[in-house]
Amino acid sequence: MLAILIVVPSVMSSPLSFNNKYLDFTLEYPMEAKYGSIVNYHIHLTALENITINSIRFTVVFIHDRGSTTLFNSTILSSKKLVEGESYERLIQVRAQLNYVPSEPYLKAYVSVNYTSNGEDNLMYLKLTTTIVRSETYEELQDKVRRLEGLEDEVDRLNRQISELRLNLTYLESNLSMALGRYEELRNILKNVSREKLDLLKELIKLTNETGILKAKVNALNEENVRLREELSYQSLHSIEHYQ
Repeated sequence: MLAILIVVPSVMSSPLSFNNKYLDFTLEYPMEAKYGSIVNYHIHLTALENITINSIRFTVVFIHDRGSTTLFNSTILSSKKLVEGESYERLIQVRAQLNYVPSEPYLKAYVSVNYTSNGEDNLMYLKLTTTIVRSETYEELQDKVRRLEGLEDEVDRLNRQISELRLNLTYLESNLSMALGRYEELRNILKNVSREKLDLLKELIKLTNETGILKAKVNALNEENVRLREELSYQSLHSIEHYQ
């Protein structure tokens, strides 16, 4: 029996391919998956000469902080003859989920292919770390980064607006200070004008009163003048009559 053991490091990218003179084997899987999602394993096998697949056993194990949990373990094909060029495909799905949320989990896959060619039994065994399980996938993290970059751009724009508004505020505060100064100046002028107006009003009232008094005196003098003239005229007339 020819046994082939292949251990694939965790940095290996999907898909994984292996071939010899008997068969060509490919296993496709995602490099990462979101916790709780369905993980697809696609097995593709092609016979490079006439062979008999005695069995293909596939196992998926969830490695986590509390140990390991087998998600899938089954013989997916047995006693299957494949002629040269014939292929076999199988899709296996597992859910990357436990009854609690683990810390930094990942999936490991084990594949054993037992086959016979020209009366000789052969075994191919694969052991590999396939999928890192994350609460957030790399693509989701990239989306977050892009959103954060967009937010940073928005913050920069808002900071520029704040700077402009601060300049405008400084300008308005300066104008307000000047306006307040002018207001105080005008208020003082108004106070002085009001005081002068009050003084002038008092003077006007005083002059009006004095004018009234003077008018009364003038009227009295006019009346006295008229009376004296009438008396003088009467006396003159009486003197003439007496002379005659």
